[in-house]
Amino acid sequence: IVLEDDTLPDDGFFDHCAAMLERFRKDESVFAVNGSNFGYEAPDGRAGLTAYFFMWGWASWRRSNELTRRTWEEFESQTGHALPGAFKRRLRMKTILDDSEWLRYWQRIFSRTAKGEFDTWDYQWVYTALRTEKWCISHASTSVVNNGFDRDATHTTYGDLELARLVYGKPLEQGSFESVTPTRDRYYENYHMARVWVRYVGKSNGRLYRF
Repeated sequence: IVLEDDTLPDDGFFDHCAAMLERFRKDESVFAVNGSNFGYEAPDGRAGLTAYFFMWGWASWRRSNELTRRTWEEFESQTGHALPGAFKRRLRMKTILDDSEWLRYWQRIFSRTAKGEFDTWDYQWVYTALRTEKWCISHASTSVVNNGFDRDATHTTYGDLELARLVYGKPLEQGSFESVTPTRDRYYENYHMARVWVRYVGKSNGRLYRF
């Protein structure tokens, strides 16, 4: 279970992570357990599946760490850092951007990370989950917030985005998620996640998308 500086979990975060880590311990199709989900509230109050890894409070297994190391090393070694076909298929979904712009968006992020222009560890995990077609467990609501939005922060030096004002979602009852089988939440992936992520990264890179 990983928490960075300034990320604060609610009381249910650790129970949720522990239950999901044990339940999917031998299921290699599951890559990680996300703790935050950009303020999204699942309509049915259940955990979901998403192709996107999110780094503000999360949990995983040694296998995913080793997979990320191998997968990213392969990408870094490629001339031009072109996204492979499997990756493109994974991203070919209806979002706020058309397919070609959505692909270019991620191509820029991963290429710049591979060149050392972004001082970060998390895009490597995002890339690996997409590249290897794994799933992340998304919480039914936000269980981790980030209080590190200010001018002294390492990356989040701005406080005028909705991510800087996240609040904890509705707490889950103890044990309520242990028997639920997560399913893919396409609204979360295609609209909510894409909208907030594009605004967040666009802001940090000097380009703000407005939707």
